[in-house]
Amino acid sequence: MSSRALRRKGAHVAFVPLPLLLVAVFAASPRAQSLPALLAPEPAAESGAGGSWAGWLGPIEAPADESPPSPWRMDKAIGTPAWLTVSGAIRARYEHIDGQFRSNPKFAEDDQLILLRTNVKAEARFEGGNGVVELMDSRQGLATESTPLGTAEVNTLDVLQAYVEFDLGALGDGEHKLRVGRETIDLGSRRFVARNGYRNTIQAFTGVDWMYTGEDGSTARAFWTMPVMRRPGDLDALLDNDQDWDTQSRDMQFLGLHGSTPLDERTHAEAFVFYLHESDRDTRRRRLTTPGFRVQRKPEAGEFDYEVEAAYQFGRSASSSGGPSLDHSAHFEHVSAGYTFQDEWTSRLGVALDHATGDRKPTDGDNQRYDSLFGPPRPEFGPTNLWRAFVRSNVLSPELRWSFKPCDDVSAFVAHRGFWLASDRDAWVGASVRDPSGDSGDYIGQQLEVRARIDVIPKSFRLEFGAAHLFTGSFPSRAAGGSAGDSNYVYSAATWFF
Repeated sequence: MSSRALRRKGAHVAFVPLPLLLVAVFAASPRAQSLPALLAPEPAAESGAGGSWAGWLGPIEAPADESPPSPWRMDKAIGTPAWLTVSGAIRARYEHIDGQFRSNPKFAEDDQLILLRTNVKAEARFEGGNGVVELMDSRQGLATESTPLGTAEVNTLDVLQAYVEFDLGALGDGEHKLRVGRETIDLGSRRFVARNGYRNTIQAFTGVDWMYTGEDGSTARAFWTMPVMRRPGDLDALLDNDQDWDTQSRDMQFLGLHGSTPLDERTHAEAFVFYLHESDRDTRRRRLTTPGFRVQRKPEAGEFDYEVEAAYQFGRSASSSGGPSLDHSAHFEHVSAGYTFQDEWTSRLGVALDHATGDRKPTDGDNQRYDSLFGPPRPEFGPTNLWRAFVRSNVLSPELRWSFKPCDDVSAFVAHRGFWLASDRDAWVGASVRDPSGDSGDYIGQQLEVRARIDVIPKSFRLEFGAAHLFTGSFPSRAAGGSAGDSNYVYSAATWFF
């Protein structure tokens, strides 16, 4: 029987989390012979931060004269020339949701998903610059027709990056360079455009990118790009992990200017403006200008830190694909502060508040819902893919977060957030639940999230575990299409870097 036939019969496989498979594969590899030395306790660290995760758990007998080996790397193994570097990563993640919060009745109440992501990157250096080609394969397992599946989960074997970068030499007291081709972009706080970390697929852009770095650490960047559209997009093709080449078009263009300057050793300021232009009639035809600023003081043991970021957004957009074009006026704000303790776990206790406007009145010909452009919801708003309950649109959300490192190779956090609609007449965007009358209120609920990472072999093999629980509030219980019950989400992942 074919995989598609099994799905249509509603087959739901009881699955041992796939990261265990990567552990088994690694255990059978030559690298596993190095584990005794890696697990040996470090004499200089009796407990707490500064020791290894194995030393934190307890002493393990191992040869005293063996030191931890350097991470295995593909280019060293195959003996590439000095001008060529080859690297990559394989990640396997198992996700499970219990208590579906989305409004679409076809989505299963209880669902699970395997997500696999493999990328291989080659960088060739030449006089006056370098060239990069990165291939990526993102696919899924266990999904059915009742799984919320899209191009955020599946993008089978394609070119993620392919660019040439030219060193243009000195400019004032700094240096500048020019990049041409397809690339990924990480910029500033990553709330507007970023190379996706948690999500199974990564957004790429094709165009021209100019970058400047000054001697004092100041930076400037200007780019014109066409966002890459991942293909295929139909459900049957995604379920079968079909391959099709991604593309880009001048029908969608994304431009930006970004600059940063240091204020002192720990503090810097940023200013930016982004412009998104869509002209395809089957889209929301967004023509949005987003200027903003950011000031950040970085965390340090025994010190307070803070971050302030705000952006205003104006132009034209439709509230849905193919809908009428509306005047667009929206804004976003983030404020956070924290303190890092001088304890063995380097604990940081932080508070934050995020606000992104929503549409105040569905029939007034204006759109006030903030558009997050290409910024991922994580880390503030929780996991994405099978979860993705919250995004930076029509939301007011305070947070309390505790992050800590019991030892060098283990890090974790616990975060608690409340969620309210910024406008009670607009949608809970993550669930596609809306009450245009506003009679259902604005309280979505509270989310408790935990995450732990273990670098089993630093810079080579990592395990990650996490969970989220949504305590449902009054809005989902009252609004049409909402859910009165709580929702649970768990995941486990393993990543091998090579």
